[in-house]
Amino acid sequence: MIVFILIDGLRPDAIAPADCPNLKGLIARGASTLQARSVMPSVTLPCHTSIFHSVPPARHGITSNQWAPLARPLPGLFEVAKAAGKRSAFVYNWEELRDLGRPGSLALSLFCNTAYQADGDDIVAAEAARALPGGGYDFAFVYFGTVDTAGHYYGWLSDGYMTQIATVDRALGVLLGALPADTTYVL
Repeated sequence: MIVFILIDGLRPDAIAPADCPNLKGLIARGASTLQARSVMPSVTLPCHTSIFHSVPPARHGITSNQWAPLARPLPGLFEVAKAAGKRSAFVYNWEELRDLGRPGSLALSLFCNTAYQADGDDIVAAEAARALPGGGYDFAFVYFGTVDTAGHYYGWLSDGYMTQIATVDRALGVLLGALPADTTYVL
């Protein structure tokens, strides 16, 4: 299974000083870059739409955190996987992402309304850890939203933001511990 984990709002320059041994372990054991760049505007929904549809906002038309039908429809990652006979799962806690997969493209879509609570990613991790192993999924997307919430609330690189990175790292550890050893991670 391939598991794509996204920690929204995690700045690359916050990783080194943060208490995040699970994240640092993944970086040390795999291929990584801290030089990746966002699309513009660097807003959550346009960014995710670009990731899942492989085109910039100018092509897909999503330029804010409000979903609208794509300017020129094209299949997204979940639809391409489904067309190839693959089973996909999506576990997330920011409701605006719900339209990343068209109806029928997901074998599992699990929304946890927790992006605005400090322990919200703990709940996402627990639900993903329960649902993904043994589910026969080929691809899963797990979205953690609380670091972004903390950045907006406390300020980027503030104590509250850094504390939330440590919190989500513990949630990441729960998820990693529940998945099979042969799982491939994209973070």
